[in-house]
Amino acid sequence: MISICIPVYNYDIRELVKEITFQCEELKLAYEIICVDDSSSNLQLEAINRKFIEENANSTIKYEALTTNKGRSAIRNYLVTKSTFNYCWFLDCDGKVGENKHLVKTFLQHLKENTVVSGGRIYQKKIPNNISLRLHWTWASKRELIDVSQRMQQPVQHFLSNNFVAHKDILLQIPFNEELNGYGYEDTFWASEIVNAGFSIQHINNPVIHDGLEINSDFLNKIEESILNLIRLKNICIHKKIEFPVKSKLTNLAELLSKPIIKTFASLYFSSNKKKWKSKLLGDNFSLFIFDLYRLAFYFENVKKW
Repeated sequence: MISICIPVYNYDIRELVKEITFQCEELKLAYEIICVDDSSSNLQLEAINRKFIEENANSTIKYEALTTNKGRSAIRNYLVTKSTFNYCWFLDCDGKVGENKHLVKTFLQHLKENTVVSGGRIYQKKIPNNISLRLHWTWASKRELIDVSQRMQQPVQHFLSNNFVAHKDILLQIPFNEELNGYGYEDTFWASEIVNAGFSIQHINNPVIHDGLEINSDFLNKIEESILNLIRLKNICIHKKIEFPVKSKLTNLAELLSKPIIKTFASLYFSSNKKKWKSKLLGDNFSLFIFDLYRLAFYFENVKKW
């Protein structure tokens, strides 16, 4: 029936695997859980996960640790090749079932051969006590928490690869682009290719909790990596002569500010303030407005290098 594919990197997966296993067993479902560690740098966590899987090993739970890191796109493609059922459900390792007691059942009710079903994600409701986690939480709570009706208005732009189900044939026909091997926008590009190939994306209200809030410095590093991936994606689209699929606040402002009359002044303004903005984002005196300015500054600094 369904292969539950969990790419793992530096995260304790025991609780997630237990919760998913419990729901599947309750439904008397034909399933498998495939966990592939993408060469985690935290060897202690890898050993914990390995021991847990070995102690609970059976025909439904499988574990493999890679010796070299494949990256976000390639690891998903690899998991598809390891699956045996017709449908693949991708779950990020830092997901948490929480109060969603019908997570598995809800996905089963929406399975369609020609449709990718995205369940979405949510975050903890209360602001973290740890100040260093608040930038990630604030951005996620204000920018990522979008209800289903809004997500369906722009199904490609709002697609997230942390919690979705697709028929295996779709994933084999249209794999994730492995040129985008870093963090960010690989899911948007894949979603656009899915739609261009004639398949559908359906957003439903079936979220997992994103439990992996990162400290300000790590989160900012990921945002920078995502912008580099955005630039890489733009160049891929130019090379392949296909439409650039990302329509966001960042890309719209970047396009506006790239006009000849504005570009010189914009570049000077961003370069002279970038360091100051980053300092605020790494401390507790930040705002999403400053966050957006910093993203634009980082974009303009790097787009000319490609």
